[in-house]
Amino acid sequence: MVNIVADKIARARQSRAHRTAEYVVIANDIRTQIASGRLREGDLVPSFRELAQQFGVSVATVQQGIGVLVKEQALTVKPNRGVFVAGRLANQSGEIDAVGSSRHAYPAASVPLRSSRPHIGIVTCIAKNPQDRARDHDENVEYLPDYHGDSFRTMPGIIAGGIEKVASAAGGSTSLYDLSVRYEFTGEHVAHSMMRLLADGADAIAFAYVEPDTILAGLRLLSNWKLPLAAIVSVESRLPMPIVRYDHVDAGAKVGRHLLDTGCERLMCFGTSGDKWAVQRVEGVREAMRFAGCNPLTVRVEIQEQNKQMPVRDQAVRFASDVLSRGMEFDGVVAANDECAIGFMQTAEHFGLRVGRDYAIAGFDDIAEARWSNLTSVHVPLEDMGRECARVLINMVEGRPAASQTCVDSQLIVRSSSRRLQGGGIHS
Repeated sequence: MVNIVADKIARARQSRAHRTAEYVVIANDIRTQIASGRLREGDLVPSFRELAQQFGVSVATVQQGIGVLVKEQALTVKPNRGVFVAGRLANQSGEIDAVGSSRHAYPAASVPLRSSRPHIGIVTCIAKNPQDRARDHDENVEYLPDYHGDSFRTMPGIIAGGIEKVASAAGGSTSLYDLSVRYEFTGEHVAHSMMRLLADGADAIAFAYVEPDTILAGLRLLSNWKLPLAAIVSVESRLPMPIVRYDHVDAGAKVGRHLLDTGCERLMCFGTSGDKWAVQRVEGVREAMRFAGCNPLTVRVEIQEQNKQMPVRDQAVRFASDVLSRGMEFDGVVAANDECAIGFMQTAEHFGLRVGRDYAIAGFDDIAEARWSNLTSVHVPLEDMGRECARVLINMVEGRPAASQTCVDSQLIVRSSSRRLQGGGIHS
C-alpha cells in the first residue's frame, strides 16, 4: 500500500509557490515503492479516490502524479480496469529527474504546470534543409513564433498546423522553434530550443519529425526537466515520452492489396531509400501477398540506398533506368514514396511503357504532384498526427494519463496510375 506522507504535503501547502509540488510527492512515493519492490510489475495501484484520501489532496492532483509515471512508462492505464505497475522506471533514484541526465549545461527547468489555456511549444525542422531557410531569413534569426510562409506546406509544417488547431480550440496557443534556422542538428541545439520555448511560456513541448537520437542527446543536457514532452516520429521509437506515428507496415499492406485487386500478379518494390520506414512498407506488401494466398518471396525488392547529396527524383530516374534495362518481370510497382514513383513513371515512359496498359504503380505521402500525375498514393495523416500529439500533451498538462503510443491510420487515395491492367505486364 502506498505510504501516507502527510507531513511533506503540509509543508508543500505552506506557500502557493510549492502547491504544485504535491503531485511530485505522490509520484516519487510510488516510484520509491516500485524501486524497492513493494510494488511489483502487474500490481494494481490504488484508485485515484483512495490515493486522494491517503495523501489529503484532490483527485486532479493524484491524476497529475499518476500521469508523470505513465509518461515514464512506470505505470500503465488499462481502460475499465485501473492503473497497473509496468515495471519500468526512468531512473533508479526514486525521484523524478531528467532522462539520462549526466551534464548540466543548461539550468533546471522546473515550472508549475497550468491546466487552463495550454501553451504548446513545437520543435521541428520546417525547411527541407538549412540552406533553404538561410536563403529566406537572416542567419541571425533563431526563433520563429509564427506560422506564416510557404515553408508550412512541408510535412513538419502541416503537422505544426494540426497542433496549432487543437491548442487554439482548447483556448491555448503555440510557439515554434525551427531547427533549420541553424546549420547543425545536435543535442545542444535541441536543448537550446527547449529552453527558448520554456522562456516563451510553454507548458509542454512537441517534437515534430526530429531524429529520436537528437532528442535524447538534448534531454541529457537538461537537468530536472519537468514539462510534458511528446514526439511525432516516422517509425517506432523508444523515446521516454509518448509518441505519435502512423503504421508503415499497414500502409504497405493497403497498397499491396489494392494492386493485387486490380489484377497485378508480379509486384516489385522500388525506391532509393534504405530507411526503416521503406523496409516496413515492403514488409506490408509481403503481408498483403501472404493474405491473398501468394508467395510473399515472389515480391521483387529493388531498394537502393539514398544519396543524401542528390535529389530523390534524380536518383529514382537513374535507378529506374537501370532496373528497366535489366528487363525485369513485373506488372505492379510499389514505390518507396511519391518522388520515387514519379521518377519511375518518367523513366518508364522513355522505355515505351504506359501506366495502366503495361503496369500499375502507387506511392506514399500523397504530395501535390501525385495529384497532377494521377498517381495512386497513401495519404499520410500529418495534420491528424499533429492533432493527436496536441491532445496527448494537453491531457498531460491537465494531469490526465496519456497513451505511450498513438498510431494514426493512413488512407489510400486511388488514382488512374493503378487502374485495372489492360495488358500483360512487363516481361524479361
